[in-house]
Amino acid sequence: MEETKEVKTSVKEDAASDIEVIFGKPEHSEVLADFSAKMAFETEDKTIDTKPIAQAFQRFLSFEPSKEGERALGFYLVAVTSSGVCVGSMMITYECNPVIGGLIYMIHNVYVEKEYRKLGVFKKIYNKAKQLAEEDPNCKCMRLFVELENELAMKVYTRMGMARIDNTVMEKDIKLG
Repeated sequence: MEETKEVKTSVKEDAASDIEVIFGKPEHSEVLADFSAKMAFETEDKTIDTKPIAQAFQRFLSFEPSKEGERALGFYLVAVTSSGVCVGSMMITYECNPVIGGLIYMIHNVYVEKEYRKLGVFKKIYNKAKQLAEEDPNCKCMRLFVELENELAMKVYTRMGMARIDNTVMEKDIKLG
């Protein structure tokens, strides 16, 4: 009887098990800026300069609370392979909402490298964010803004247990240019 060997059809087939989700550090600023540029191009067909974005991420990731009781601005979760390659990320900022009696973890800048999509990387990042939210006694919910035209993203977020709420976003440009 011939022995059969299991053959992987793709190097990335087992990607999610090779991924660790860690807190972003200032040294991740450039890769996060690169992810932002890729996301802007993919979703809005915009080309953006990564240098000012990397500087902003550097400040965000380096923020040290200076007053008692002050929180950091938020945090980044970064998905890295066992060889240390960043393949995805998610930014969480805090919104204080007196109506719900606590903090909202606002999800921003979700990105997974194309070759790692549909392999469970986003799910791993999202589940880490959800775990942190559940462990934070001040956090009441997680929320994100998604473009209405981005039906694929809405399907993914729905599968993760998020529900659409009817809100309208309004904005006043101060220094956006």
